[in-house]
Amino acid sequence: MTARTLPVAEYPRLVGTALGPVIGALPEQAFVIVVEDDAGQIVACWMLAAYWHAEGLYVAPEHRGKAGAVRRLQRAAQDLAADLGITHVITGAADDRIRALLAHAGATALPEQYVLPLASPARKDPPCLQP
Repeated sequence: MTARTLPVAEYPRLVGTALGPVIGALPEQAFVIVVEDDAGQIVACWMLAAYWHAEGLYVAPEHRGKAGAVRRLQRAAQDLAADLGITHVITGAADDRIRALLAHAGATALPEQYVLPLASPARKDPPCLQP
């Protein structure tokens, strides 16, 4: 078996993996790591990427079920994203109301998300930040 970084031209090979549904949303600076068996078939994959993360979506109880505040908030977020050149964000949903809002807006649900430390315990700063 071989591990390597998959070139963008080969991303269509990710169809059928956990990354398949989000191929079109991968940022330019994404790095997809694959493990291929001796026949060249992808048997494992994982992506490292910097994504904008939108969090803290809240609608006051008296404005829930009304579209005005949510529409204005979404439009302002889209305008800011356009100004910044952002095409996709990752966001969370704390309850079914937020899940419904996100689904209505065309969001793709991802599996549960976790924060996984990747730095070794002996190294406090990433190599790119060390003097």
